[in-house]
Amino acid sequence: MKDSSHKSNFYHNLKGALSSIPKKMWWQHILPSMEAELQSPEVLAAALQPIIYMIEESSQEEYQEIILPFIRNIFLMPKSVQATVTLLENIDVLIGKTAQSDLKTDVLPMLYGSFDSTSPQIQDTVL
Repeated sequence: MKDSSHKSNFYHNLKGALSSIPKKMWWQHILPSMEAELQSPEVLAAALQPIIYMIEESSQEEYQEIILPFIRNIFLMPKSVQATVTLLENIDVLIGKTAQSDLKTDVLPMLYGSFDSTSPQIQDTVL
């Protein structure tokens, strides 16, 4: 893919197309191909959109075994304001799927760190 605007558009379209793609393809092809994009702050917020959809549509087991290991680093890494807001807006989905032990080590530290943010967007979302 070319630049971040093309990538953002691609991920927006991917989110809409996921409902017609078998889950097996999500786990074997789509999620692994997104790994490099999750390290790029410019497109992380856009790449999170289809991942959030996958989380919503996955079983507890699929989330714990496939998605969580894949996205675990996102919770702790520095993120753009928009990526942080995207995660916070979907915190109910993340909390609902994450086991309590992983919640304490992965999701809650990100949530608590957001309270200390100087960004008004993040502060508004976290409150």
